[in-house]
Amino acid sequence: MSLSAVAYLEKNKLASSKAWLVLLDVTMPDSTPFRVCANNEDVNWPVDTPNTYSAFPFQLDTIGDSSTGEDPAVTLRVSNVTRFLESYLENQDGLIDSVVKIYIINSTNVTTSSQGTGINNDTPEIELNYVVTDSTADETWVTFTLGAMNPFNRRFPRSKVWKNSCRYSGTVSSANGFKGARCQYAGGETTCDRSLATCRDTMYNSINFGGFPGVGTKGLYV
Repeated sequence: MSLSAVAYLEKNKLASSKAWLVLLDVTMPDSTPFRVCANNEDVNWPVDTPNTYSAFPFQLDTIGDSSTGEDPAVTLRVSNVTRFLESYLENQDGLIDSVVKIYIINSTNVTTSSQGTGINNDTPEIELNYVVTDSTADETWVTFTLGAMNPFNRRFPRSKVWKNSCRYSGTVSSANGFKGARCQYAGGETTCDRSLATCRDTMYNSINFGGFPGVGTKGLYV
């Protein structure tokens, strides 16, 4: 990691009225944001278009590089005393695949109730990007294992190829589901059984059908 000249000057001061803050920005699988800061009061950053990072206890292990070619892994512990994250863990598969961004910024560039409005700077001194690869919880901490965004850890291709069954979800979605950007059905039906017959004869939308009627009937196609 490289630091700016300003950061080196600030780091080498014998005393300073400012501090370096660690902000944690988590986007859960259902797109719910979870933003916290290692601070004694809430932080708003960036100043001009702020997100609020709530003061909340968390611990981050030392971040380093692997010399063996392995995916880097970092342990993040978030306080579980209030049980705030419990329902999200239970309902979203332990928050696996959540996107985690770690920002390190100087307190000069944030707005807080005690300091007032800071100097706008939307570029963090350091930004690190991870995904959650594992999680556990006890009465004290929720412990996340953070790993790199490795394409080899993700399914490819994204969809199976079915002959007479649509690959889009049967529930309403903005992208990959019924009435979504790829389905494009805009009629009055509220559910879909994902069959070619329904898409063609009931919804008259077979031009956007997500299956592949032309493939053979033997084996599994990916």
